[in-house]
Amino acid sequence: MLDLLPGEDLDRADAQDARHWIAIYSELAAFIEDTLRKTGGDHERRQPVPPDSEFGALLREQQRIGQRLTFWRSRYFELAGLEMDGVKHTVRYKENTLFLTRREYQLLSFLLEHPHRSFSAEQLIALAWRKDELSPEEVRTYIGRLRKRLAMLAGSYRLITRPREGYSIEVG
Repeated sequence: MLDLLPGEDLDRADAQDARHWIAIYSELAAFIEDTLRKTGGDHERRQPVPPDSEFGALLREQQRIGQRLTFWRSRYFELAGLEMDGVKHTVRYKENTLFLTRREYQLLSFLLEHPHRSFSAEQLIALAWRKDELSPEEVRTYIGRLRKRLAMLAGSYRLITRPREGYSIEVG
């Protein structure tokens, strides 16, 4: 049995609620990751961690939060009518299917995992692709191509450029 937060209803069929839970669990995951890093987490992870230690408790909580985040992302895609295939790099919404390049798919997947949050080109390079050889100009190119491709889905997904903030995807 999972420990649920107050108001967390796993059966609720509302994409907006799922989006809110994604935001909540994303923030919790980021906070725990920062806490682990500040307490020497990278060094400690190479050593066995006593399960009853404070660090062990944080690692367990990180795993639990990660599971909840994975659940709500999956539930969100289901409720929003979006099917993604990471092997074929396809996105399906209702009767429309997009065939994307690997990088387009990685970018879209990352933005959909963080709906309504803005990311700079540098953040997208590091977080969506984990590549430092890409330039901000290349990010703009991928954003433009993906924006045009998403318009063909006839869904309610829009790539937004926010001056001095970065790029985000708006859903619904």
